Amino acid sequence: MSLPRRRFLQLTGAAVAAPALMRTARAETWPARPVHMIVGQASGSSSDITARLIGQFLTERLGQQFVVEDRPGAGGIIGQESVARAAPDGYTLVVSSLGSFVITPAFTPLPFDPFKDFTHIAYLGGQPTVMFVNKDLPQKTLADFVAYAKAHPGEYTYATISFGSQTQLVNEMLQKEAGIKMTHVPYRGANLIVNDVLGGHLVSGSLALSAAAGQLKAGALRGLAIGTEQRLPEFPDIPTFTEQGYPGLVSSTGRRPRSASR
Repeated sequence: MSLPRRRFLQLTGAAVAAPALMRTARAETWPARPVHMIVGQASGSSSDITARLIGQFLTERLGQQFVVEDRPGAGGIIGQESVARAAPDGYTLVVSSLGSFVITPAFTPLPFDPFKDFTHIAYLGGQPTVMFVNKDLPQKTLADFVAYAKAHPGEYTYATISFGSQTQLVNEMLQKEAGIKMTHVPYRGANLIVNDVLGGHLVSGSLALSAAAGQLKAGALRGLAIGTEQRLPEFPDIPTFTEQGYPGLVSSTGRRPRSASR
């Protein structure tokens, strides 16, 4: 099945999954003991934040601890593999971006089957990609940024959390459509990217909005573009990719995307 680029990006929100063929004893009321929620990204990532919010809600609602464990590395593969190999008893879950299941297999072989080895339980929503720079960068707009990058191929760096992520895909598509060349720097954690852009060690970063929201609100970072269809009321100064001439780079949706049939 072939998907339009916009729909492909919209299908990369956060999801929770468990080992395939999940079963619990019929006589046992689930959960009878703590449930472990594995996140394949570092603390502060959008998946980590989502897992902790959901975990707190489920702990209060179900009366058992939902313990979040961050196991970053290899673009989420390390955490996902540990869950794929866990007992299929409903007590080990993974919270991950759908991009890890949809995009990553196109870039690299996986030590598990993202569909056969997991039971996908719930779609938890998606966040837009935001592209940001240090507030003191001379290029104040995406058009200025693109013009400089076009005149200086490879000089500008951009960072994302791991190779093959949704945020990298947005940047790769931007480079293709704008006719520019940037140097990708994969990181293990969102906080490290934010700190290095603030410190001037990186030119730009691309992350899920929540990971950079605080510094964007404070004005320490400048958002060049966001992957929503319209500007967000909470961030009215960040223009969308669409209004700046890149309508294919919508990377989020405000509602659960419709199921795509095979």
